[in-house]
Amino acid sequence: TDENNQIMLFQQCIGLGTIESGNERYLACCLRGGTIYLVPVVEGNNPRKDIVMYATPVDSADCGAVRYIQNFAAGLAQVKSWQEDDDSSSMKYAAMIGWSGGKIDVYELNAEETRENLLLDILAERGTLSNFVKMLMNMEKSHNLLESSTLWKQAWDECTKANEVES
Repeated sequence: TDENNQIMLFQQCIGLGTIESGNERYLACCLRGGTIYLVPVVEGNNPRKDIVMYATPVDSADCGAVRYIQNFAAGLAQVKSWQEDDDSSSMKYAAMIGWSGGKIDVYELNAEETRENLLLDILAERGTLSNFVKMLMNMEKSHNLLESSTLWKQAWDECTKANEVES
């Protein structure tokens, strides 16, 4: 076995499932503490894509208590639309986690979703991204951050162009 096709997990794996997305195949595994990994299946000498990690949310009602997963399954689920007048459904990749006491959480898995996209979604939900854009739009062209970093300059340029289009 090629060492590039091996991973070491830091906790016991509770369950496995497979997910096929187009031409890509992933192994979904869940650790005892609730962290789910989507590991791309690689054949031959092809380079491995990034491993996608999902951390299950901790309930605030738990008061910091350590919870352990009792069982896990992953696969394809058919989901009906929430609209009353819409009878359509779609197929989603889902992970089902069983906690002690019989509680089951279901999560949608998206192998194309990167950690960066998840972070951007969180920043947008909390309004941090909006505040950052406002800050950039109010920044003077001579600001020292813009002169010291091409990344800051690029972000400022994009915000300035967007502001000019709106005006």
